Amino acid sequence: MAAHTLSVEEIKRKLYPHFGYHLCDFQAESIKAQLEDSDVVTIAATGAGKTAAFYGPSFFNEHSLTVIVTPLNTLGKQMQKQLGRHKLETIHFYKGHASDVDTMVTYKINIQKNANTVLRDFQDLC
Repeated sequence: MAAHTLSVEEIKRKLYPHFGYHLCDFQAESIKAQLEDSDVVTIAATGAGKTAAFYGPSFFNEHSLTVIVTPLNTLGKQMQKQLGRHKLETIHFYKGHASDVDTMVTYKINIQKNANTVLRDFQDLC
């Protein structure tokens, strides 16, 4: 990602229209660090808003690619739906697609053209 010099407050203000709520400090701080090309590990309770923290940077760079690894196919589908509501294009890989050559070619074309976010299930990596 390009180096950004946005403050935490500017990030919160710019993302409010996309999310419809004000981000917590930890979310905006995580987004800021990612935009500055820092490695980031965010630890928070279930439901605390980690998802917004890792796909927030996509709103600042339309050519970015975010890879999200989920432990379950259901969670990947849920995130894909949620990201779609925010107008972020997603591609969801899941077990079984690797053997479908036509599907994989379509995914590759979509990623090259315009996908901001790719979802992948952890179970596929095992």
